[in-house]
Amino acid sequence: MKGDRPPPPSDAPRPAEIQPVDAPAGIPAPPQPPPSPLEALPLSASRILSLSFDLLVGGRTELRRGSLYIGLVLLLTVGPLVLLLWGFVAAGHDLVADLTDPRGMSRS
Repeated sequence: MKGDRPPPPSDAPRPAEIQPVDAPAGIPAPPQPPPSPLEALPLSASRILSLSFDLLVGGRTELRRGSLYIGLVLLLTVGPLVLLLWGFVAAGHDLVADLTDPRGMSRS
């Protein structure tokens, strides 16, 4: 049972004898990680706009078709409401007053 006990402190390895765990002998260091792609992002608005158009032109056909479809659906959904509001204001109505008036739009 004498072998079950830990060695006395005098037999323990000294700090100079301990090899670092992350750098074993004979194994090269791992390569440096690639630079972050966020560092290459443009910071000016004109450069961002230019790159966005390059991305749109170089995009796949399905992506462009989907973007056009979403734009068309949005235009057909929101467009009539915008035209109605514009016509209401162009006719001389005060939109806020007409909406908050308890009598509604009964006055002419």
